[in-house]
Amino acid sequence: MGQKESAAAFLTAVEQSFLREEEKEALRQSAAMGVTQELWSRLNDQLIAAIVRSRGDQQRYTSGLDDEINRFTIEYEKEKTVLDRQFRDELLKAGRGPAQQKLWDGYKRKIGVLQSRLLKEVRRTSTTILHDVVMATVSIRDQE
Repeated sequence: MGQKESAAAFLTAVEQSFLREEEKEALRQSAAMGVTQELWSRLNDQLIAAIVRSRGDQQRYTSGLDDEINRFTIEYEKEKTVLDRQFRDELLKAGRGPAQQKLWDGYKRKIGVLQSRLLKEVRRTSTTILHDVVMATVSIRDQE
């Protein structure tokens, strides 16, 4: 491959890469002085660094999402345990019959309210986390 073809191949690789525009521009300027093996290595090193940064972001957001899920699970279990204990006490006092059915209906309604409230909070928070994740994983090229 001649010098002209090598430069064209290098510039094509730079343009198609997911590097930030300022990184691309620096590589273009260096290529104007001649494409060398060192320049190809520099491109490779910058691509690896970008991938490592992206992986770090991905791990940070995954960890944050896991923490958020754990927080909601703990909150739900804590509140549900209180409802369960209260329900069992009331159930023992009520005995059998229509009073028991009324307690079951009330318990189901309370659990539904708890689940609905926490689901709304999860959706609100997850939308924020999802937004953060999308912004972090958008092509680096678009983050100029």
